[in-house]
Amino acid sequence: MVEPQELTRARSLLARAEMNFDAQRALDDLETALALLQEVIDGPDAGLGQLARNLGATYANKVHDSVRASLRDAHVPEPRLEHLFNLVRAFDGSELNVPSDSRDLKIVLARRLIELYLEGYSPERKEEAVQELLKIARS
Repeated sequence: MVEPQELTRARSLLARAEMNFDAQRALDDLETALALLQEVIDGPDAGLGQLARNLGATYANKVHDSVRASLRDAHVPEPRLEHLFNLVRAFDGSELNVPSDSRDLKIVLARRLIELYLEGYSPERKEEAVQELLKIARS
């Protein structure tokens, strides 16, 4: 079986993204690779589609592991938090299997961003924003 160019290109982009998930280029590469994988998934060859799903799931795990590791630092700056949030969100709407804690991870990231965005506001205002976020997450 000859691998389609979309799959070959996706592999290359995913490997490049993995070398430095913190770089903006990694997000661009990841988003492009996920779109290419989706093309293969939507294609006529079910075997290649499953291969694309497996590849995507592998990288979903790698991205989520990298983001979790980054969050061990209690003082991640806002631009990096936003980038991490976007990395995890890159998998939204795809047909790929993502780690079971993906939603919770996005909530943790959003909560941290709210804390930074509302720095100087009262604890009550911050909690109000977090509760609004949780309402959105439940819907």
